[in-house]
Amino acid sequence: MLKILLIIIITLSLQTRKSNELCEAGLALKLQGKYTLAIEEFNQSIKHKENRNSYFFRANCYFKLHEFEKAITDFTKVIKEDSLSVSSYYNRSNAYFYLKKYELAIIDIEKSILLEPKGADLYNNRAAIKEQPLLPFCDNYNNLCKKILNNK
Repeated sequence: MLKILLIIIITLSLQTRKSNELCEAGLALKLQGKYTLAIEEFNQSIKHKENRNSYFFRANCYFKLHEFEKAITDFTKVIKEDSLSVSSYYNRSNAYFYLKKYELAIIDIEKSILLEPKGADLYNNRAAIKEQPLLPFCDNYNNLCKKILNNK
């Protein structure tokens, strides 16, 4: 029984190490602007062991490639694991914005502001979202903001 447990621990350790190495390789490619190649590395990293960093960086690559739905999916996975990830809310808000999903964009930017009230760029993004023609006429806007504030 102890032998089986030891094998499991070693296997998990190797999977984590390999996942981290692939994530680092993906990050290096991302920093070089090779987003498609970076996504492949992040995919392999996630196959070895799911981790927040690989999802976050892959989401950023999808965003750069204007694959906003995929970016949203990955940012959402990060948020589920770390509900205090300001940058994930912020970036997901930007992806929603580009998809013209302004109500969802405002929810995420408001959440970002709640988590990081001194972030000037967050307020700038909120102003840009609020400038959209459909949002001021949205009956649900005030209700959405109240909901955000109540779910601190």
